[in-house]
Amino acid sequence: AAYVQKLILAQQIKLQIDKKMAFRAYEELPNVQQLENGDLICEVDVHDVEGFIGYVFTFGEYARILSPESVVENVKQRIKNLQKIYK
Repeated sequence: AAYVQKLILAQQIKLQIDKKMAFRAYEELPNVQQLENGDLICEVDVHDVEGFIGYVFTFGEYARILSPESVVENVKQRIKNLQKIYK
């Protein structure tokens, strides 16, 4: 039941995309806003947080999830797990 509830309730995730990936962000993400330095900020309502984190990883070092903190912590844990595999 908890898993189904997670899929039904959207969670708003805020991320920052490096200006080098602006072409992708404008094409693939909603509500994109440009910062003074050229980087982009967007807020996305996400139903599948795990899947969205995987999508953000496709931007490599050019994207960073800013909030909510629970999702940021999830990403940090994934990175730690990957570091164990690729040491």
